[in-house]
Amino acid sequence: MRKPSRNASLLAAGLAGAAGVNAWLTASRAHGSSKARRAASESGRPVSVRGADDGYRYVRLHGSDDLPTLVFVHGWVETSELWHEQVKALSNEFRIVTYDHRGHGLSEAARDGDYSLEALAADLQLVLHATATQGELPLLAGHSMGAMTIAAWGDAHRGSVSERIRGAAFISTASRTSTRSRL
Repeated sequence: MRKPSRNASLLAAGLAGAAGVNAWLTASRAHGSSKARRAASESGRPVSVRGADDGYRYVRLHGSDDLPTLVFVHGWVETSELWHEQVKALSNEFRIVTYDHRGHGLSEAARDGDYSLEALAADLQLVLHATATQGELPLLAGHSMGAMTIAAWGDAHRGSVSERIRGAAFISTASRTSTRSRL
């Protein structure tokens, strides 16, 4: 295998640096447009929710209280803003709940330092408790880690899931067992 020349190495380093600057600029623009979209989509009503660690969770209700409830659960390093198009499209048909996980978006960081799926599931339970209408079975939709949170919530409430929710959609996710290495 031939060793790259000094010029080739410098060119590669320059291209990598330029790609890094481009990525940073793209991320900065995306963050700015995300904040603008989020500010524009703050039409929902705030709900005061404390997580299992007693930390503040950013929770919003969208749509009329007499509609069926749909709870959106976002993925890792995302925020509830992920669902802005779904909220816009579905808020005339559903009472939509969006929230930011602990340490994400506008929610507080985990006061207990726990970011496990079990901790996120405990927070989800408190969000459901704070936003559910009496006797209603909400629908849940989770993306990536959000779907894994719903699965962990279901595991914690094994035997009574069908008495607590109407159904769940798992979007672009994997089960916990599929991420463990098998010997």
